[in-house]
Formats: sequence, structure tokens, C-alpha cells
Amino acid sequence: MNYHEVGDTDSRLGEKDSIRNAMKSKNYTFSMLASALGYNNRSAISDRVYRGSMRTQMFLRMMDAMGYDVVVTDRENGESWKVSINPDELERREHD
Repeated sequence: MNYHEVGDTDSRLGEKDSIRNAMKSKNYTFSMLASALGYNNRSAISDRVYRGSMRTQMFLRMMDAMGYDVVVTDRENGESWKVSINPDELERREHD
């Protein structure tokens, strides 16, 4: 797996920059991501990326929809695990 090393400039992105970088890397538009998440309107996604705060569950859903895993790594011992999406949240498809 290709992870950025801690200390690399790109390894310290916030959630919104991570979403934008993932979209750019996979050539996703807001419309494409909105559709993948079951929304009818691109602004449902673009508003979350450019305004206000974003819930962790929404961040995970967006990254998952683009084919990315979110991994937490202990900087001291290198232990890591994948952060998973709560299946109940996916079923409800809350549009908060």
C-alpha cells in the first residue's frame, strides 16, 4: 500500500482537502459523487465540502463511494486499522 509518511506535506490534509484530492485523483465531479451517494443534486455534496463542518460518517461515505479506505495509523508503533462505515447509517441514507 502507498501511504504518505508522517511529516510529508500531503499527509496532513483535513477531511475536505482529502475529499477534493480524492475527487481530483479519480476524476470525480460533485455530480458523480452525489449520484454515487444517492443524492439528486450536486450541491448536496459541494456544500459539505466547501461550507461548514462535515460529520465523520459523511466523510467515510464519500471516500468509500470513490473507492478509498480510511486508515488510522499509530505514529509510534506503526499499527494501523481501516475505519469502517456503520452499515446502519448506509441503510438509512440520512441526508443531514
